[in-house]
Amino acid sequence: MGNHVHPLRHLEYDAARMRTNWVGFAFLIAFILLLRVSLLHLYVRDISNGVDRMTHTEPFRFNTVWSLVELTGLEAHNLQELAATLRDVPGSCVFHHTHDGFLSHHFEKPVVYNDFASWVADALQEDELAEKLASIDLLAFTTIRDLREAIIVMIESHLRRNRGYLRPCPPGDEFHFCESRSFVIPTGLVAHDVPEFFERLRTITNSSLYFHFLEARLRIGRPTNDFSHWLMGRGEVKLAEAVNNLDPYSLTLEELKDEIIALGAA
Repeated sequence: MGNHVHPLRHLEYDAARMRTNWVGFAFLIAFILLLRVSLLHLYVRDISNGVDRMTHTEPFRFNTVWSLVELTGLEAHNLQELAATLRDVPGSCVFHHTHDGFLSHHFEKPVVYNDFASWVADALQEDELAEKLASIDLLAFTTIRDLREAIIVMIESHLRRNRGYLRPCPPGDEFHFCESRSFVIPTGLVAHDVPEFFERLRTITNSSLYFHFLEARLRIGRPTNDFSHWLMGRGEVKLAEAVNNLDPYSLTLEELKDEIIALGAA
């Protein structure tokens, strides 16, 4: 009679081996993510401090962005609390509530992706102020600081005109402040000249386009987007200006990409 192993032993062994495999796989994924974040730490730090390593004399290196959204634990029940809290939250919080929708709803024509405007309209029923907040020209700002101040001034002006009247939101409809932490990740795509730039542009993701055209410009405090900045340095002044004149807030990201490519082919 040959050796006999109880079936339960087989199950215990298989379960243990499965747990080991999953643990190993989890550690591998964690190691890869930590390695990529470590390699990019300087770049991420420089982006947050308003410094960009990429200059227009170098090849254009396409990056993409991965964002982690976190609750700050702060909330507002009325306009006064909204304005007061806005003064203290980090810039990444202001950026998240005014820009996150452009990436998360990249397939839709932009309507109102300003969370402050939406909350003021839906929770507070302050339609006049909501319309003004929604109509803020985001292209007019090159820093989060200026955008934050414009929103606060608009809210405080509304309060003064209404003699400080505070309409509270219904229970459960409080505004919860979130912030977005961005991790910049190289895509591996590099363009050494202008024709190659437009060829590479066809293949980038919406996240990459969002980073170079929206996020990098506002967080760095540059008066233009990464593409125009680089093209300007290559002597393509008219092309750079044409790209810069595109309004990313009125187009889907796919439409924006098509418009940029069309300018390069003209």
